Amino acid sequence: MCTPTVVDASVVREALDSDFTDFEDALQHFSAKTVDADCIVTRNKKDFGTSEIPVYELDEFMTLMDNDE
Repeated sequence: MCTPTVVDASVVREALDSDFTDFEDALQHFSAKTVDADCIVTRNKKDFGTSEIPVYELDEFMTLMDNDE
C-alpha cells in the first residue's frame, strides 16, 4: 500500500541540515520517514548512502517482492 508522504517546513529543514548531497533525495528520505516507510525505491541507490531507511533499485525491490509470495 502506498501512503502519501508529507513535505512540510520540518522535512525541508531536516533535508537542508542533512549529509545528503542532493536536496531532492534528502526531501524524499525525510518525507518517507514521516510515514515510517519500509523502503525507498530509486534509480540511484548510491545517492542514498546516508539513508536510515532501506533503499533498493527497482530490480532488487522486485526480487524481494517475488520472494515474499
